[in-house]
Amino acid sequence: MKKYIALLIITLIFYSCSNKESVDPKKEIQIGFFLADKPLVSKSDTLKLGLRYTKNYSSNDEVFLTVNGLKISPSSNRYDSPNQYDYLFKVSPKNQVGVLNIKLTIKNNQDSFDTDAALRVVENRSLETLWDKLDFSYISNTYPYVVVDYNTNYLNLILYNATNPNNVIIGSFLDGKLKNTIPYTKNILIDGIYGRYELKYDDSKNLKEIYVLNGEPQLFQNLTYESVVNDVNQFYGPSKSAGFDQTGKRVTQFQTQRFIIVVGETGSQGSPLFTRITLK
Repeated sequence: MKKYIALLIITLIFYSCSNKESVDPKKEIQIGFFLADKPLVSKSDTLKLGLRYTKNYSSNDEVFLTVNGLKISPSSNRYDSPNQYDYLFKVSPKNQVGVLNIKLTIKNNQDSFDTDAALRVVENRSLETLWDKLDFSYISNTYPYVVVDYNTNYLNLILYNATNPNNVIIGSFLDGKLKNTIPYTKNILIDGIYGRYELKYDDSKNLKEIYVLNGEPQLFQNLTYESVVNDVNQFYGPSKSAGFDQTGKRVTQFQTQRFIIVVGETGSQGSPLFTRITLK
């Protein structure tokens, strides 16, 4: 009799476990975005990558990157709602120029989600270095880029619509001196050139101009025409000419062996400032 009771208990336990497994819902993950904070990174900089995803369960996942064979854990995470999860990763190229092969993995006890990305690592942040790396094909494959608040690490996705199909507004890249930007951005793309970048391509998809809207002095503390000129002058000076155009707007021109850089005003003094970069 004891043998039959033991067998009955084992059978009931097995049935209970089997029945529990059979009704366990499938765990589903939906990626909102997995994006870098810039199209390419200098070998001495730190690249940030933001992940946002939702899921239909509350148990923990294992989330990590594999970058050129090295496993990297997230530097921070936050949960903005019961089923939305944000993770921030920081990746240092460690003086390696070339390509960062990045693999994202999200694992639960049922399955594993993987996705890949490849981003360029360049020697430095100079205009001469970056111009040829901002080709249309590459930008189209890596855009958009996540905005990471420098103070809070909060992730934002800001999309822009360019008026010309050959143009791509890739976002704002600032040096952190404008303290009242929301989100607070400290993320340099090209040294000395700070603001909202619009890449302009010709019909053959060759980069012909970088147009940077530096901002409006009336809105941003510490932003003046002189401060923008000084930023450019630090890396590409001295200026070739400075004065006023035919409409009375201030304009300063710099020249390098390869580029013409113009700092100007869109209107009267106090109006938004711009920096335009073209090939000579």
